[in-house]
Amino acid sequence: MPLFKYVTLDRIDILVNQEIRYTQLSAFNDPFEMPVYIEKAFKNGEFENRLYKIIYEIAHNDYKNLPPKTRLKKSLAVYLKEVEKHTQSVVSGSTPSLPGYIENIALSARNALLKLDQHFGVLSLTETPDNLLMWVHYSGLHTGMVIEFDELHPIFDERKSQQDEFRYLERFII
Repeated sequence: MPLFKYVTLDRIDILVNQEIRYTQLSAFNDPFEMPVYIEKAFKNGEFENRLYKIIYEIAHNDYKNLPPKTRLKKSLAVYLKEVEKHTQSVVSGSTPSLPGYIENIALSARNALLKLDQHFGVLSLTETPDNLLMWVHYSGLHTGMVIEFDELHPIFDERKSQQDEFRYLERFII
């Protein structure tokens, strides 16, 4: 099945040079293509707040599942303190509190995503060459062109092994 790329006329270089750019996730221009922008996800402590909420929801659910006798002997506040203490021991006491631990996780996740964004890109193609919305958004308001690709071309499967998670064509439905 052929695949298509909508482009503006100034991207004729794709055909002339037979080279195409793979776009980093952070450079996507349509917010519906990549709902989690790397920088936006970490602004204002949003990631940390969500992670903190998830950990405490899990702890609350675990507490509810404790036998009634255990809950009578141990309040929710005490249980949450124990969860926080256990979390600290998991990371070898390297953080002063659960919020500190979450902050470290958020920093590590942010750095990992930024590193991935520097080294990986995406080539967005479609199976539909006649979508009016795509013509508007990606081909310069109907003035560009659509380039057809053969999905069976070897360039779309350059995996190093069967376990290779990259370097091959994969369908995503957005």
